[in-house]
Amino acid sequence: MRTELLKNLLKIKNYSRSEETIRGYIKDYCSAHNYMFHRDDYGNVMIHNRPTLTQALHPYLISHLDSVHLYNKGYNLHDKDGIIYGTDNLGDRVGIGGDDKAGVFTCLEIMYNSNLPITSIFFVEEEIGIIGSRNFDYKFFNEASYVLSYDAPGRYSYPVCLCGKQTVKLNSEFFSKINKILEKNKINKIQNNAPYTDALNVFNATGIQTLNLPCGYYYPHANIEIVHLPSVKLAIKNGLEVVSNLLPDRKYLITDEDYGNTEYSLKSFFMENLTVDSM
Repeated sequence: MRTELLKNLLKIKNYSRSEETIRGYIKDYCSAHNYMFHRDDYGNVMIHNRPTLTQALHPYLISHLDSVHLYNKGYNLHDKDGIIYGTDNLGDRVGIGGDDKAGVFTCLEIMYNSNLPITSIFFVEEEIGIIGSRNFDYKFFNEASYVLSYDAPGRYSYPVCLCGKQTVKLNSEFFSKINKILEKNKINKIQNNAPYTDALNVFNATGIQTLNLPCGYYYPHANIEIVHLPSVKLAIKNGLEVVSNLLPDRKYLITDEDYGNTEYSLKSFFMENLTVDSM
C-alpha cells in the first residue's frame, strides 16, 4: 500500500466547492500513470487505467472529492502507530477529510494493483447534498457492469440500503459472489440503512447494483476523525479480490420488478446481521 500517496491526499484541503487542488492532484497522477482523465462541466472527474480497453463492460469505482473541514488555524497531519489524525497550529484536533479522501485512495490503489480495466469516478459537492452526482451525465456508465462505492466508515460494516433504497439485490448472483469475499475478509456486519451518498444517485440513474463499502476512516465530520491504515489496507485487498473474481460479463441490474418480487425479506435478513462496527 502506497501510504505516502494516502498522506499526500489527506494533506490537501478540499472543502466543498473548493475541490480544485485535489482535482489537479489526480490529473497529475493520471498523467504520470498514463490513465485517461476526464473532467465534466460540473467538475466531476472520471479516470480509467486502461484507456485502450474502455469499450467492454468492466467494474466502476466511485468516491467523492470534497470534505466538510475548514482550517482557520492551520492543518497538520500526524501518523502514530498506523492511525492518521490532524491538529491545528494550536495543537487542537481537527478532521482530516478521510471522508472521502480514504475512498479516493482506495479506488486509486485498486486500479493501480489490477491488470483489469477499471473506471473510477470522483464526484464533487457530495457533502452538501450529493450535488455533483446529481449533475453527472450517466451515459458514462454505459460500460459499467457493477459499481463499488468507497464512502462508508470503518472496517467491517457496510449498508445495502441508502436512505431506505435497496441498492443491491440480496438474492442475486452479484451479492452472493461479493458476500463470500466480504465474509472471508470479515467484512460481514451488514447495516439495513445508511444516509445519502453518491452511490444512491448512481443507482437511481442507472439501476446498476451499487455497493457502498468501508474504506478505513472513522468518526467522519468530527474533529477527532482518523484514518486507520490497517482498515484501508483491508478495503484495498477486498476490492482487488472482488474485481478479480466477479466477471463483468453482464450488467448487474435491479429492476422495478425486483422490488415487487424480492425473495429475501430485508427485515429477517437484518435481524441476524445488524451489528456495530469497530476497528
